[in-house]
Amino acid sequence: MALVRYIQARNWPVVAGYVLFVGMMAVGYFYNVTFIQLGLVDLGVRVLGMSQKAVSAHMELLALLTCLTALAAS
Repeated sequence: MALVRYIQARNWPVVAGYVLFVGMMAVGYFYNVTFIQLGLVDLGVRVLGMSQKAVSAHMELLALLTCLTALAAS
């Protein structure tokens, strides 16, 4: 693994970059699961009165549109 090589070479800026990247990805994943996915289900069911199936279908459509937008932008 390249990270071990950078640690052995004491290349601390690159090691810090690895740590920062992994940390940011972990925080982003936690934010996504906690506030977006669970929050949207709660908003749809409790506040808007939609069924769980309808909320899931709308989230599926949102994920598909996000994927298509990302593919079109790349």
